[in-house]
Amino acid sequence: MIRDLQGNESSVEESKELVRSGKVEVGYDIVPYDDGVVTIKSRLQPLAHDETDPLFLTHVRGDKVTGWLEYGTNSEEECKRHHDALVDRYRLLERERTAGIPKILLNGVL
Repeated sequence: MIRDLQGNESSVEESKELVRSGKVEVGYDIVPYDDGVVTIKSRLQPLAHDETDPLFLTHVRGDKVTGWLEYGTNSEEECKRHHDALVDRYRLLERERTAGIPKILLNGVL
């Protein structure tokens, strides 16, 4: 099944147009973190095996502790909020790490 931004079945041509117009990607950020970078990318998941598959996926790559992570959401607004929250979290952790705050204290707060 191919889905549009609302989760409705879509034709191949409509899906190709979404990709060409750049409407598939919701967010893309590269955040300096822990002497490296973390990439957070959120996008529509147009192909689904069944209707229970999440409509949007957020991928986090580059975190040395957690590795590669994937989060699913079911609406564009929810995906944007989740994406922004992840970016804010990594920026906060990096800012406090460089200020000398022990990570154990930050993990307790977050």
